[in-house]
Amino acid sequence: MEYADYLHSDPALWQITVDYLCSCGTVGKETADEILLRVPLRLLSSQAGESRIDAKIRAGEIVGVLKAVNESCLEYQREQVRRTVCKVG
Repeated sequence: MEYADYLHSDPALWQITVDYLCSCGTVGKETADEILLRVPLRLLSSQAGESRIDAKIRAGEIVGVLKAVNESCLEYQREQVRRTVCKVG
């Protein structure tokens, strides 16, 4: 669990963190659920205008993150988390 905390310190490693936690029993899976629920689905752009953000959405960047979270939920049978994330997305 400590190693998973270390991995989670880098948000870009959320998938690896979830993979690792899901191999750590029930407590690990519950912690992985919390990470999956908090994966940022929106684009963070400090100086981009709305038209640029819209172009990124149309290009599938948000859908790509949502798809990756959805696949992780399906792989580890986390159906309730998948439903919650899909509602938000």
